[in-house]
Amino acid sequence: MTSSTILTTLTKADTPKVVGLLRKVFRNPPSEAEWNWYAFGSPFGPSRIYAGQNASGELLGCFGFHPSILRIAGHLVSGSFGHHLAIAP
Repeated sequence: MTSSTILTTLTKADTPKVVGLLRKVFRNPPSEAEWNWYAFGSPFGPSRIYAGQNASGELLGCFGFHPSILRIAGHLVSGSFGHHLAIAP
């Protein structure tokens, strides 16, 4: 039998699944409220959260890109940084 991974983007509605995965992976995972602020409530805008899940919807892993503003040589530049890379054990 072969299995497939479905690649998708996650939304705020997926918070319980993401926090459940983070609880399996990290010793001190964020709460749902902390995750929602970090991923969707930042003043710089929402993160882009990418994930792999199986056909039944179980989250296999996720990775987020958080928007940020950098100042380079006196100019403001839009950027992002990666956060919360997690792969199910």
